[in-house]
Amino acid sequence: RELRAMGIGVIFATDRISTLEPESEMILSYIAAQSQEESRRTSARVVWGQTRQMETLCRVMGEEAAPYGITVALEPLCFRETNMINSVADALKLVRQVDHPNFRMLCDLYHFYQIGDSLADLESCGDALRHVHIAKPDDRRSMYPGDGIDYDSFFRSLRKAGYDGRISFEGSVSDFEKEMPRVLEVLKQS
Repeated sequence: RELRAMGIGVIFATDRISTLEPESEMILSYIAAQSQEESRRTSARVVWGQTRQMETLCRVMGEEAAPYGITVALEPLCFRETNMINSVADALKLVRQVDHPNFRMLCDLYHFYQIGDSLADLESCGDALRHVHIAKPDDRRSMYPGDGIDYDSFFRSLRKAGYDGRISFEGSVSDFEKEMPRVLEVLKQS
């Protein structure tokens, strides 16, 4: 349309359409709508296929890990880091579909807050939750009492989910001796 406004025509030889002719607008609109619908259907099929492949891969990982007593934990990551499994709900859905005792999930406080996950979703994880990572959710650094983050709600939701497993710090530290006692203080208070 922009080219036509400048007097430049585009000719689709196989379809015998010239964008400079007035009747071509309706035909091109129809073709564009059909193409968009086909693109949507194709995308849905591709996503479905990728989901099935991911489910199969995760089931195989659980099966391979089982003889060694290892549990594979899937970590949902924020949109900047992946486009596959972003939320606790996404991870829980996949874990439930895979349905293998050696394939579970973890929740990372940083990604949880970055994605805007729901505490209710975290509480619904139950036995699917295998591990937890923590760090200050706005910058992946050491947490400290009074830093403005509501850790209590997060840990209360973990307890409601029935989680009583390990929690590991995954973040940047400038001064380990100074910062780690403050991280432990946050954990003890929560």
